[in-house]
Amino acid sequence: MIDKKIVTLFTIILWFLQALLAIVFLTFGFFKLTRPIEELSYYLPWITDVPAIMVRCIGILESVFGLGMILPYFFKQISRFKFVAPLGIIILLCGAIYLHIQRGETMIIQVNVFLILAAAIVFTGRYYLSKHTQLV
Repeated sequence: MIDKKIVTLFTIILWFLQALLAIVFLTFGFFKLTRPIEELSYYLPWITDVPAIMVRCIGILESVFGLGMILPYFFKQISRFKFVAPLGIIILLCGAIYLHIQRGETMIIQVNVFLILAAAIVFTGRYYLSKHTQLV
């Protein structure tokens, strides 16, 4: 049996990472959905390389994944989807890394790798806790 203090500490770390991911993805998703493409391209140069509809779709996905980091824990009806958001974030960011490598933007890849690691920790941590404890 796992020590309850360790489970509590790990749960706090997971909630912190989930809140961080939710804030990041809700913020970027909101901006990609609400700002004009010309304004976005000033801050995110890669936007000029993809169609505007793709930018909006990425904004929708980011917003959904941001909500998915938090909502399944408040609504039991959708709790089985708590693993979908971190996996979606990982897949989305792998595509982002591919795009940044193609464009030669190596500095931004570090941020993407950090966010992938955070999402992977959330996914594996929640999966492990769901299989080994009754506290999730």
